[in-house]
Amino acid sequence: IYLMFGKEKNMKFVCDTQKFSEICSNIQRSVSSKSTIPAIEGILLTTAENSVTVTGYDLEVGVITSVEAKVEEQGSIILNAKILCDILRNLPSQTVRIESDERMTTKIKSGESEFSLIGINAQEYPELPSVNSSFPIVVKGGILKDMIRKTIFAVSIEENRPIFTGCLFEVVNNSLNVVAVDGFRMAWFKQDLENATSDFKAVIPGKTLNEVNKIILDSFDSIKIGVSKN
Repeated sequence: IYLMFGKEKNMKFVCDTQKFSEICSNIQRSVSSKSTIPAIEGILLTTAENSVTVTGYDLEVGVITSVEAKVEEQGSIILNAKILCDILRNLPSQTVRIESDERMTTKIKSGESEFSLIGINAQEYPELPSVNSSFPIVVKGGILKDMIRKTIFAVSIEENRPIFTGCLFEVVNNSLNVVAVDGFRMAWFKQDLENATSDFKAVIPGKTLNEVNKIILDSFDSIKIGVSKN
């Protein structure tokens, strides 16, 4: 995924407060809480014609989603994740209006409440790595959550053996195996795949899987998993 920004300009949009708050709270899971790079402590907001794209990235885990919005002026800005989420959780009205200007001053208005904060230029946000491959695995949300839950407990917490700090995702003969081992115990979950796919294997860090599991809903009809060469 490549994020491209032109000349900064005013950004104005109005959207549903609850939906926007829920999305930002989920995105906050992939935001760095303490970093020497201020931009990755924030959430990147980028407006399109009828939506706002919300991005979080801590240089290890990146999450991108969008929410419907009435966009009056298109632009982009980075806002501190903790401050933004705290504000959204306490807004009184069903809708929220967010405006930012060329000086990065951002106004958040909802009902009688109004907040002002200084953002960061969107061009300072790091580019997320692209996955230059197809998405060979398709699995239902509830099944993937169950697979993670029943294997993640056996992931090692010892950093001296990094390969054991994640779960092995392996496709063999159109079956997905998820395996975790810490040197003393092993957990293995096997699931037949409905869609035909080629064999592959990759180790996904336990920290990443924990965050993914918090975001995935059982109602998600399909989750696609893809791996690039790197």
